[in-house]
Amino acid sequence: MPRRAEDELDAKPVGRRLRLTREALRLTQREFAQRCGMATNTYGQYETGARLISPKRAIDLCDAYALTLDWIYRGELGDMPYKLANAIRALADLERTA
Repeated sequence: MPRRAEDELDAKPVGRRLRLTREALRLTQREFAQRCGMATNTYGQYETGARLISPKRAIDLCDAYALTLDWIYRGELGDMPYKLANAIRALADLERTA
């Protein structure tokens, strides 16, 4: 996914990437949040872009789901697990064509 500098620390694109990741893993917001000890409503605010996820919480997600901070904050899939990265790409492509 191409990255724009102004998107890096904007809550909306970060939230979109979180949503794409969760959907690629086929989890509900509740399931996704609980696995790393996060309240569902807090995670929901991150995913909708109402709040920018903190580095600590982002690291919790990275540890729980083998994500990278580069993916969460910058949109770079480079070091992500292959299957997950492909599933995210497919969802993103579907969004673009819808």
